[in-house]
Amino acid sequence: MIPYKIFYHHNIPDDIGKLNHEPRKRVINAIEKKLSVYPDKYGTPLRKPLAGYWKLRVGTYRIVYKIKQNEIWILAIMHRNNIYQYVVKNRL
Repeated sequence: MIPYKIFYHHNIPDDIGKLNHEPRKRVINAIEKKLSVYPDKYGTPLRKPLAGYWKLRVGTYRIVYKIKQNEIWILAIMHRNNIYQYVVKNRL
């Protein structure tokens, strides 16, 4: 299996920087060990207005991303209460 290449939306450093130390470690670990290898196995496809996007659950945080061939585009990393409205509103 060829690993996927990870790309980040330009706001992602802000999202990661807002996380506390432990959740930040868990999110980075999930990206490196899960998304870069099997994004469709570990993630869940989203529906309705977010069709075409995927999510990866990391505790109470979510990573929303798109799969484009052998690339993963991470669009947002936020708490589960805020992320879906943010992605829909900003049409990432």
